[in-house]
Amino acid sequence: MDIDRIRREVEIQYYSLKRRWNRTDACTQKVVVANAIILGLSKVPSLRGVMHRHFVASWRASVQEKRFYTVSTSVFSHSGFLHLALNSFVAYNTIPFLKRGCDSKNPWLSVDNQVLAFIIASGTAASCGGLLMSRLISQLRGSCFSGMSGATCASFGVMSVTHPSLQWQILFFPEPLSTEMMFSGLIAWDLLGLSYVLLGGSSVIAHHVHLPGALIGYAAGTYFFKPNIDRSNKWSIW
Repeated sequence: MDIDRIRREVEIQYYSLKRRWNRTDACTQKVVVANAIILGLSKVPSLRGVMHRHFVASWRASVQEKRFYTVSTSVFSHSGFLHLALNSFVAYNTIPFLKRGCDSKNPWLSVDNQVLAFIIASGTAASCGGLLMSRLISQLRGSCFSGMSGATCASFGVMSVTHPSLQWQILFFPEPLSTEMMFSGLIAWDLLGLSYVLLGGSSVIAHHVHLPGALIGYAAGTYFFKPNIDRSNKWSIW
């Protein structure tokens, strides 16, 4: 084994990630750091119970036990590193485009704070939609969930309106996909996943939270982000 070669490769990857992080949008950095801190705290044995109690949403916790705030705090809580990495990766790719649709002349909130408010509001609304579905659908009763997936689905919903023709070059895909196509695929995937659960299957993915988030994002893109619409056919490497 060539130890020096491995060391060089590790150093190259480290400095590459460091340069990318330094170029990352400040708003994205805030979201990723907040999520990482909460995930780290949730892995401390002595804090697991406290973190689960205050950062995971469910009908029992959020409604019956009146911990209403968990529909918002759960947005920044993740089950593990992969869950966090996927949501952070989506945030990294979508937040810069969300900022383009914000009102830069807003006297109350900066563009960064408008995006943060959208993430919290859409994530909270998606959690509420998930709670309602878990109450109405017997197969989902007792389910609990956490993560920023509802907000990231909402981000795609916004972009399907504001940047419908934006092309995404996804790893292993021979051709780029437009935002509209990706959003349609997201809806179809979550409908299929939810149908599978309704038919008696099980899934660790909260499809019943993704769907409300995607629809909320589409509505937000239509009614709040639309004045800043950008239909240019730009390319983004994902």
